[in-house]
Amino acid sequence: KQEPKEKEEKAPDDTENAAEEKDEPIKVETKEDFWRVQIEAIYRRRNHHKVAEVPNLMKKHVGQEAMLYRKVCKRYDLDPKKLYADPKAWEGE
Repeated sequence: KQEPKEKEEKAPDDTENAAEEKDEPIKVETKEDFWRVQIEAIYRRRNHHKVAEVPNLMKKHVGQEAMLYRKVCKRYDLDPKKLYADPKAWEGE
């Protein structure tokens, strides 16, 4: 009897994860959104477990988003002059 309850609890999480994995366009309205999208793109390719940490990183580095982007690029040996939300930026990486 307990197993069906566990499955019922897990089902919404699975649905939420599936929605997050879709490549839906993200509306970027602020510079903070712009840098968040860039950082998330790097983490999706290089360390997908850290994507969930991006909102906290953004809060911690308010006003220093470009510097944070450079640090993330350096960490993964990427060129901070490229914008990795664009799939073409990954060519040659």
